[in-house]
Amino acid sequence: MKDLIIGIIVIAAIVGIYFVKTSNYFNRQKEEIEKQRSGIEIALANRRATLEKLNQTVNGVIGQESKIYLGVAQIRAGSNLNELSQVESEQRNAIDNIRIIAEQYPELKSNTNFLQLQESINDIENTIQATRRLYNNEVSQYNGKIKSIPSCFVASIMNVTAEEYFTATETEKQDVTLSFNA
Repeated sequence: MKDLIIGIIVIAAIVGIYFVKTSNYFNRQKEEIEKQRSGIEIALANRRATLEKLNQTVNGVIGQESKIYLGVAQIRAGSNLNELSQVESEQRNAIDNIRIIAEQYPELKSNTNFLQLQESINDIENTIQATRRLYNNEVSQYNGKIKSIPSCFVASIMNVTAEEYFTATETEKQDVTLSFNA
């Protein structure tokens, strides 16, 4: 009888340790996902600021009021992934518009400030892509753990739900149609 009680205590301790360890994993992974989401927001805000500077440079060279739609929607803390995807899509369209205008104005292409800002945008685009990949990787690990046995039981007890992947919007999947009245 004593061995049975010891066996039950050992099994209960193992289950308890596993529960605590898995619970801590979910909490750490959730924080990592939020950190990666924040990284996406920071990169989008950085791109927005660079696009605004680029817009000023373009307007200074071509001597017109802003004819470039920047799509610089405010990035709010706590934005959901759909809103972030829409902001990213609008900013990507603005970048494409600016690049086409640059082709129409040779003096703009030779402007040092414009070239530096264009290079900055390329760097920011690479950062955004890398951050999205990291975010989706974290979400994949988190969601995989939620769906696997035996951690799915802990997830169920803790009411842990799967996270959304950062995906391209329908607008981003479509071909870009551009027109200018410059």
